[in-house]
Amino acid sequence: MEWSLFQANNLKPISVIFVVLFCHLQGTWCLSKVHLHVPAAVMSGDDLTLDCTYTLSHEKINSIKYFLGGEEIYEYNPNKNPKYKTYIVNLGTNLWGNQSMTLRKVNGKYTGLYKCSILTDSIVDAEEDSGSVTVVDKPLEAPKIDVEENGFQVGKVLKANCTSIGGYPPANLTWLVNGEKVASNGISGPKQYVEDGEVDISVSELMLPIMIAPRSGHIKLTCTATQYTLYSVSTDLQVDLKEVTVSSSTKLMNMFLGVMKGKGNVFISAVMASSIYLLHIIH
Repeated sequence: MEWSLFQANNLKPISVIFVVLFCHLQGTWCLSKVHLHVPAAVMSGDDLTLDCTYTLSHEKINSIKYFLGGEEIYEYNPNKNPKYKTYIVNLGTNLWGNQSMTLRKVNGKYTGLYKCSILTDSIVDAEEDSGSVTVVDKPLEAPKIDVEENGFQVGKVLKANCTSIGGYPPANLTWLVNGEKVASNGISGPKQYVEDGEVDISVSELMLPIMIAPRSGHIKLTCTATQYTLYSVSTDLQVDLKEVTVSSSTKLMNMFLGVMKGKGNVFISAVMASSIYLLHIIH
């Protein structure tokens, strides 16, 4: 009878050693391919589901734990009663299972690095996988476009700013000119930065050289604010071509040159043209 008790007490450790050796001889552990499936981002107020998948053979799950930033938030342990335990309070209703859990109506404090940790009867160190999640707060309003001058001129640079107020993370701003995306380069930019404050503001500066006048007589600027694939809002602004008035001295010079050219007096034309040019730059 004593021998039978000794045999029973030592049966489990022996079986564990056998499983470990078997898995090792197979070239892999019996628990493998642990992977945590999480979205890169979720909108504030929405649900966040964490799903930890794995491959298991010849052994049993001891526990599955979830962590956020090193702090345990959930545990599944089939050897305990109850089997499920959550460490999150004041979050509303949570749904959990053997492999997954859902956090209801998350907010910004649930942005961070999540980790799934799995223990089995035959391994000492847990198998783990992790993934980052950003909880997105959308901007307070649609992006706004401001131009430095009321209109544009050929041969000059059109300067415009696009701003997006609030939100986390700060919105990414992109420009379109007449429906075409503006490529980032050293001439036109765009240059984006964040103005820190009580409410952060995303700013993008556009410097667009105008080489030729468009047939329509105007340029359509579009600024789009995006946050991952969860938020995308655009604003359009039509900028019209400025009519450039020719000064009196320029008109006089052109008229006089035309007259003198007709008379063929090159010397007088040159003298008068020079005089009128000086008068033009003085004014």
